[in-house]
Amino acid sequence: MQGRNVGFKVWRWGSLRDSGERAGEPECRLPTPDLQCSLAGRGISPELSARLAEQLEPRFVQLDSPARLAMIDGVALALDLQRETTHDLARSLRGLKEVERMMGAFSGELSKLDEVLEVLAAYVRRMKTSGRTDESRTLH
Repeated sequence: MQGRNVGFKVWRWGSLRDSGERAGEPECRLPTPDLQCSLAGRGISPELSARLAEQLEPRFVQLDSPARLAMIDGVALALDLQRETTHDLARSLRGLKEVERMMGAFSGELSKLDEVLEVLAAYVRRMKTSGRTDESRTLH
């Protein structure tokens, strides 16, 4: 990742349950409402945040508040990087398909050129074997 500008987001720890229900906030279900809400609040889809919360819960409950924050930030950052990598891969694949298309077109043009050269070679052979025997004659 050398030379790339990767933006890091800083998240603040806080319970979304205590703030009351607001429009647009994901619904947080037990057993991991704080973790699930924190993940969903960082742009992770509700379905994925629920699955991640279930998997991370055993370690999450053993951590103190700064370590919990670090865990949530690490998960959010890892998913952001994974999304970025997915987008980069898709862009590279589109570029590869474009190169393949261009190479196919170039191959078609080369085959046309080959056909033309074969016709010209046949014409030159015919001109050399025609009725005239003048060897000093130049064919253009």
